[in-house]
Amino acid sequence: MVEPTYMIDDLFCPHCKHVNELTFAEVLDKDEIACRNCGTMIDISDDKLQARWRQDAQNIKKMEHDRRVSGSDHTHSDDSPLSDR
Repeated sequence: MVEPTYMIDDLFCPHCKHVNELTFAEVLDKDEIACRNCGTMIDISDDKLQARWRQDAQNIKKMEHDRRVSGSDHTHSDDSPLSDR
């Protein structure tokens, strides 16, 4: 089974304002990363930012694990207010 790739879509370039969509693997435990639009190096060494991304990645892994264990391919239960039914 291929694992889904989850994207971080809130990393703005301070120079060109491009929204960089990156995977957790591309940003975790890194100090900087190049903007995909203009090449400006973006500082991502902030401990709070890294901690948030680590927590988000951990939460996604837990949700995926729980979904696999339950055998459900549905994001929401049938009685959820967010359900399409």
